[in-house]
Amino acid sequence: DGIRNHTPDDPQPATLEGQIVRLADRIAYLQHDIEDAIRAGVLTQRQLPAKHLKVLGNNILDRMVKSVILNSRNHKTIKMDHSVQEAMDGLYDFMYRHVYTNPAAKQEEEKVPELIHQLFRFYHYSAAFQKGFKEADQLQHTVDFIAGMTDRYAINKFQELFVPDEWRKPV
Repeated sequence: DGIRNHTPDDPQPATLEGQIVRLADRIAYLQHDIEDAIRAGVLTQRQLPAKHLKVLGNNILDRMVKSVILNSRNHKTIKMDHSVQEAMDGLYDFMYRHVYTNPAAKQEEEKVPELIHQLFRFYHYSAAFQKGFKEADQLQHTVDFIAGMTDRYAINKFQELFVPDEWRKPV
């Protein structure tokens, strides 16, 4: 239920577990996308909409999670306070307009297939990584491993594996 109905375009999940998966997924993506966009220089903290930050405060993640806990306890649905929900939705709209469709961010996406290709080659042909797996299972093992990586983890692994240490040190 949580996997089948986890996006906002899907029907509301029927189970509490499905509802929490849907909301947790949305909260986590928003938080990480904001952090990644700031780190990448696509936007600055000051560019985030003040009216939404007024509701969510300095620790957006903490505010959203607490709101879910406080507004779901002893209820038959998982939800957050209406004002917090509106602020989160407003931040999503802002991120869509300024980050997800931003030409600089879209240009970075072009690098992803090569990153994934290089990680796949490394892990799929690594005897140490594939040790203990039957040859027939190696492909699926590699695909599952890479599919489970977060963006940040994949980038860090790529840098660790393919970028010389000297080039990774801060200047």
